[in-house]
Amino acid sequence: METLRSTRFFLFHQSCDLKLEKLQEALLKGLTLMRYLTEENSSRSSLEKFYAQVKAGDFSQENYFFQTEVGTFNAEITQNAVTLKFILTQDTFYQYAPLLLDFSDLWQQQYGLYGYGRAEREYLHSNVKKIAKRTFESHFEQEKLAKYKNSQGEILVDCSQFPGCDLYYEDLLFTSCWLMYVSKEYEKVVPKEIFLEAQEVEKIQYFSDSPQKTIKTMLFKDPYKEEAPRNLHGALLYSEQLGICHLSLENGVGLLKEPRIEYFKTGDYLQCVQYRNDYFQPEVKSKATLFITRTVALSSGEKKVDVLRGYLNAKAFFPWMDERKSQMVAFQVLNPYKTLDFGLKALAYHIRRLLEVKVEDENFQDFERILMIYLPKDALDNLPIDLLKNEFSDTEIKRKRFSKEYSLQFEKNGQKLQVIFTTFDKLNLPHKEKILAQMI
Repeated sequence: METLRSTRFFLFHQSCDLKLEKLQEALLKGLTLMRYLTEENSSRSSLEKFYAQVKAGDFSQENYFFQTEVGTFNAEITQNAVTLKFILTQDTFYQYAPLLLDFSDLWQQQYGLYGYGRAEREYLHSNVKKIAKRTFESHFEQEKLAKYKNSQGEILVDCSQFPGCDLYYEDLLFTSCWLMYVSKEYEKVVPKEIFLEAQEVEKIQYFSDSPQKTIKTMLFKDPYKEEAPRNLHGALLYSEQLGICHLSLENGVGLLKEPRIEYFKTGDYLQCVQYRNDYFQPEVKSKATLFITRTVALSSGEKKVDVLRGYLNAKAFFPWMDERKSQMVAFQVLNPYKTLDFGLKALAYHIRRLLEVKVEDENFQDFERILMIYLPKDALDNLPIDLLKNEFSDTEIKRKRFSKEYSLQFEKNGQKLQVIFTTFDKLNLPHKEKILAQMI
């Protein structure tokens, strides 16, 4: 990535729901920090006005914004929460880094839901979707970026491919950048041990005695060294250890890479499986030899941890088993209209992944493997079947056509996979509406 002109520093803090007194207190502390940063600055009049107004108990405005020589400050009040955004010059960051970190630690412990600090250029690179706004890259660099189409047919950069992309899940922010804070609210979707035991990071601190049970993670030492190969690797690995990126289906096909962790939620129970190698290091699912399963009862907070060695059984890849018919079935939901190649790359990835899975279980050696691919209703007649066959030059393919479905049988090295292409309306899964809503 080409170095951006911007060298500013971005500090972001989001509070949890606060009572009126705490809301005023949280906002005042943000204003106090900016008063200190602008102590020798000539552009403080609007800041002082805001400060006096809030201290007097009048913070009825929804948005507070002002700009000084050291940067900009923005505070937004939404219902019972406050969001603080600081965009500071690089010199200001380096000069006041210890103060900024102390402020962030204390603010998050008292009021924080989540927050982060990062170089603005890294934030922009990871989150700007519109190609016309990515003026920090050459045309050649943009051509190499993954892209997708939105519901209006506009071509956008697929930022979910970047570890620093801001992803929201269950109203909580997940990303992978220089400095991150998460609160106790995250335990509703991610066991805190996932954050506390993350590998290849610079520093993890758990403020267990704080009101918000804040966890602070620093990926590397200097936010302006984000392009160093080791730091890029660390940011990507951290993102994959959290695994939230696999829940983003905005591009219609998902991430197209194996997970290092998977989540399952049933009723009151949250469960996740971390995939590891023999040295307890994060590993992709198909190559893992050690499995850490964490189960949390959300109502009581009771936890259970199981650690197993070995290999995944067939059910890990084909969750639907029909022993009467000797069939094991996997499914995938795709929207090829959101892709630039009508889903060709995604179809090839998912088919090859399941075709080449090694089934170690003797009980399932003779089961027929089936992959159900659910698509928009009119996509069946436009599938790039001939191009798909070109992706499998090493595989024997037999084609069948049913009244409302396509079926292809792939065979390689004695292993067979029956792929059935069908439509969204045939999908019969819990949370079907939620899954399909992400495909629109």
